[in-house]
Amino acid sequence: MRIDPSAAIGYVWVRAVNSSTLHELRQAERQLQAEGVRALVLDLRAPGGEGALHHAELVADGLLDGGLMWRIRGTGDRAQDFRADRECLFRDWPLAVLVNGLVQSGPSIVAAALRDNDRAVLIGEPTVWNGLVRSMIPLPDGQASVTLVTGHLER
Repeated sequence: MRIDPSAAIGYVWVRAVNSSTLHELRQAERQLQAEGVRALVLDLRAPGGEGALHHAELVADGLLDGGLMWRIRGTGDRAQDFRADRECLFRDWPLAVLVNGLVQSGPSIVAAALRDNDRAVLIGEPTVWNGLVRSMIPLPDGQASVTLVTGHLER
């Protein structure tokens, strides 16, 4: 939606970073372009906006034009870099991201990647996330699994 009918600034509220978020952002981009919008306010102030790391990776990658999103350091000092490709939604649009103290995990990681790559200006309060990466590990009996900390996300 447009913030002001006389301004070319759009507004998108991301209620959660999940499997459909990137698709929804693509739809919003098409609609806003058709309306003549050329700048965006992206609101990530979703209460309890958890989201899986994989979903945050997809969204950050979709909003970045290349670059290092983050690094995950696991056991034995093993590290894996996560980089964005060159496909970018809202390309060349100024981007402001709204965050607050309720923003956690997925949305927090997306906001940090956008700021760290000089893609967006963050507006609001510090976000909350401890950087721990958790993975679901199946137990040998195949009947259950346990969630363990398996790494730390570095910016």
